[in-house]
Amino acid sequence: MSQTTPLTSATPMTAILYALIATLCWAGKVISGDIPPLALAFWRWLVATVFILPFAFHAMYHQRQLAKQHYLSIFLLALFGVATYNSLIYIALNETMAVNVAILQSTSPFVIVVLQFLLLGQGITKLQTIALMMSSLGIAIILLGQQTTSSLFHTGDLITLLAIFAWGAYSVLYQSK
Repeated sequence: MSQTTPLTSATPMTAILYALIATLCWAGKVISGDIPPLALAFWRWLVATVFILPFAFHAMYHQRQLAKQHYLSIFLLALFGVATYNSLIYIALNETMAVNVAILQSTSPFVIVVLQFLLLGQGITKLQTIALMMSSLGIAIILLGQQTTSSLFHTGDLITLLAIFAWGAYSVLYQSK
């Protein structure tokens, strides 16, 4: 296999270009009210792919045998991490308030730890305990800042929970590889 140039050896101008491309890829959220959620996810990742592929194609081509060996893992990571999580979050944001999504997303560390236990049989580490405590603090801060909790049960909230479980599956799968 051929060795590729690491991203860390990029010139300052290249680093600025990468940052600009990343910003443009995330900028799709600005127009999210005008484009249906799944179309937004599709176009956002298609545009990102078009911009990134010229930089990554050479390395991808030389690593194609490795990719073939791990096609199922790559497929599952793409499915849970990019396709499902992002798409479900976009859909949820059309069905509920952004603050509800933020509150529910802050439970991600809990979901990841539970899935690690259920799928991999792993116990909780000290670092995970700290992360869970920080997540709990974040949830408490968000909830204490709320005027009312009557808006916590929308269809979008359930969709957000599905997205969080997809992200948890992605995280556990990524960790296990």
